[in-house]
Amino acid sequence: PPPSSAKSVTRDEDDEPQSLLALLTEHLSLSFLSRSHAATSETERETREWDRLIVAYLALLSQWLWEEPKAVREFLENGGMGMVSSERGRSSTTHFS
Repeated sequence: PPPSSAKSVTRDEDDEPQSLLALLTEHLSLSFLSRSHAATSETERETREWDRLIVAYLALLSQWLWEEPKAVREFLENGGMGMVSSERGRSSTTHFS
């Protein structure tokens, strides 16, 4: 029997699944990171596409947090506000067109 594959299956079963809100926040954070990378090395078109995606994620997140008080607690407990505010400070030197 292959021992490595059996161990990985049990490890995956033990992991608690991420909530949809946590996944959304993670994708937003990765989008901010990709946008900052695109701003330094890619075309203006690529940067604008990342801007659009970030705005869509922020719109979805704000609507979700407006509608669901439990989601606000989860978002704050997971450090979501820190991520958004640190990205805001980082992008304050970048001019959006």
